[in-house]
Amino acid sequence: MRDAGSLDELLREANEHPVGGWDFAWLRNRLIDHPLPWDYEAMLIAFARNSPDLLDLGTGGGEFLAELGHRPPRTVATEAWPA
Repeated sequence: MRDAGSLDELLREANEHPVGGWDFAWLRNRLIDHPLPWDYEAMLIAFARNSPDLLDLGTGGGEFLAELGHRPPRTVATEAWPA
């Protein structure tokens, strides 16, 4: 793994990349991801099937919520970032 560089260099590089979506490929080998011991999507779907409501806080672009196979009748999403 190469030297990550100074904080100023890292911040400058980060500011050059758009924040839309969840594409972190530009981080190359600096991002280390470990799978969680549970399946968030499976848990969400199981609970959503038995609930009349679903609240998604910090939904981002809404891609994950839009792709769910089932959403309760009263599904609400909010995002603090400007559109």
